[in-house]
Amino acid sequence: MQKRAISNIDLSNHDEQERQKANALRFERRRARLIFGFALLVFIGLTAKSVVSLEDEGYVVAVMFANLLFILFSIFKCKCPNCGALPTGHAISAGQEISYSKGVNPFPKKCSVCGFYLSRRFLTKEIRKVAKGK
Repeated sequence: MQKRAISNIDLSNHDEQERQKANALRFERRRARLIFGFALLVFIGLTAKSVVSLEDEGYVVAVMFANLLFILFSIFKCKCPNCGALPTGHAISAGQEISYSKGVNPFPKKCSVCGFYLSRRFLTKEIRKVAKGK
């Protein structure tokens, strides 16, 4: 698929709206599969913990290792369907000291690289704004 710059997205064009909807749907399905897989791993870890005694350190290490591998896999699998970039975000906190950090955003609205929409809800809001502006 062709990479597009942020400024080239014209939501007044019906074909572009459909392309954006398909892109957001692909990303949301991919993210839903990853969340389901992670929840399944947590469920397996919690239920099997009651079956296996905590003295079995090999099991505990194996579950922790499987969760770590799944988290790493999902970070690299959850990319923008258009350009393949990881959706990143930033956070600012003001506790005892002010800090700024960047990291992977699990619920992005738009790709920060190509500008493609990754959330159908946000895309629908933007399409409504464009329609009202006409």
